[in-house]
Amino acid sequence: MKLYERLAWLVVAVALIAMIAVGLACNECTVGDETAHYYTMTTQSENLAQVNYVWRVKTEYGQFRSGEGPHTKGWHYLGAVFYRMIPSFSFIQLYHLLFSAQLLIFFLLLVRDWCGDRGEILFASVLGLATLPVFTLFGILMYVDIPMAAQVVTTFYFLNRRKYTPAIIFMVVGLFIKENAFILLPVFFLMLWLRADWKKRYIPVLWTFAAVLAFASTIITIDYFTVKYTSHHEHNELANTFRSVWHELGKRLGGASAPVPAAPAVDTAAVPTSAAAPVQTSANNLVFYYPGDLRLLKNWFIFLGGFGLMMSIGGLGLLLNAKRLYKERPKEALPVFWGLLIAFSYMVPATYMLWNNPDIRYFFPCIPFLVFAFAVGCSYFKYRKHLFIGMSVLLFIQLALVMAKICEMRSFDPDFRQIIAVMKDLKTDDNKNAKVFMYADKWRYVPLEPYWDITQQVWTLDVHGKHQMFKQKDIWFVVVDKSKIANRFDRTSPSRYAEDFVSELDGAPQLFKRLNENNKFIIYRVLDANPVK
Repeated sequence: MKLYERLAWLVVAVALIAMIAVGLACNECTVGDETAHYYTMTTQSENLAQVNYVWRVKTEYGQFRSGEGPHTKGWHYLGAVFYRMIPSFSFIQLYHLLFSAQLLIFFLLLVRDWCGDRGEILFASVLGLATLPVFTLFGILMYVDIPMAAQVVTTFYFLNRRKYTPAIIFMVVGLFIKENAFILLPVFFLMLWLRADWKKRYIPVLWTFAAVLAFASTIITIDYFTVKYTSHHEHNELANTFRSVWHELGKRLGGASAPVPAAPAVDTAAVPTSAAAPVQTSANNLVFYYPGDLRLLKNWFIFLGGFGLMMSIGGLGLLLNAKRLYKERPKEALPVFWGLLIAFSYMVPATYMLWNNPDIRYFFPCIPFLVFAFAVGCSYFKYRKHLFIGMSVLLFIQLALVMAKICEMRSFDPDFRQIIAVMKDLKTDDNKNAKVFMYADKWRYVPLEPYWDITQQVWTLDVHGKHQMFKQKDIWFVVVDKSKIANRFDRTSPSRYAEDFVSELDGAPQLFKRLNENNKFIIYRVLDANPVK
């Protein structure tokens, strides 16, 4: 094993050890959709005989909050099996981190196959991916994007080696974890055919038939269980996409809508009844925001971090050496071609499909292949050793900062604890069922029911209209998180308060009374919101 390869394995080990340490030290799911994924999994563990699509969380304000989504549940079901054995958050955190380890290890092996004896490419690729903020953040937080991407990278590793059975198996697992994997099916078949050994022509044909059968069966199975076990018998998002394409093709080719395939027959008695316990459930749906919304300029810097520098240098290196790469190093050019082809075959359709909610985590399956391509570009610089030393220092500092941010996101800062204590003091028998208008990542720890669904209407109203709407919705208090007041870069984000909201409330003392303020929060009383009789 050469020096650069040893360094690459060392980077993988350091990154995984850091992620395990932070994940186990900050052992509480409090961040956005992470809560929904974790509690979908724990609810699934109560009954493994049927697929669960519901998450239920007990809250500080005495109600259960629940939700449901017609998405694939492979990560949740497998996690539920482990949770049945050891019902521990830390154990599930380790289970989730196994996917991060799988992603880094198989990415290293794939790049090693592609770059041969060019060890500097291997080192730069692994360093860029292992310290990437979007990877370390969602590799620890319990979102399913990294587990799905791990199956994608593993699939192309085996496909590159013409190991078709494990390639098909891991792609099927990827589909069961998250529907987005289906976007890569065309390039999967393209690579299967172009990499096949055509001396035995029947082999690629047979494997193509086997892959089509496996993927079609997977998609039908996913949709069948989704329709059968969701409360409204919804089709899976993946099936909805195919149905929409079928419908659109019918309109374009036949001049009339093609008949939409009928939903499979279901037994309505089979719908999960895990929420049937006699508990009070909030009817107020949560608004989960997209933490990596790419419509906000700052998120490009936050989630890509130092990779932006690597992308600039690597892109320049590829452009300046494109002719040399093609003519003098064709064996090196082919892996770059495959990396870019896989990346763009996912990125282009995903951009079209996710135009209205372009969260960076949804695009993660293409990022490892882009990292490899730009690492190749970086390797052409004359002083690349000095470049890699500088990048290593910068990217490991970045890794430490991301780890600190994760600890902050999963912990309770003093300002949040203080505002919770104030709200507990304000809660009485008269207002115990009242609501508070606030955006809170850690909503289940708020002693009054947080209500955020009406934001789009609220921001269009003047202060009197806001006051009237708050009264109609039985909202007694307004809590403003100062860190989430909008600015010119993120005013469209659904997790932001309007820029002039605080000044508007302060300007109407007859309607809103400021009760408390600390470094991060302000709390107001909505006067006469629900007068005591």
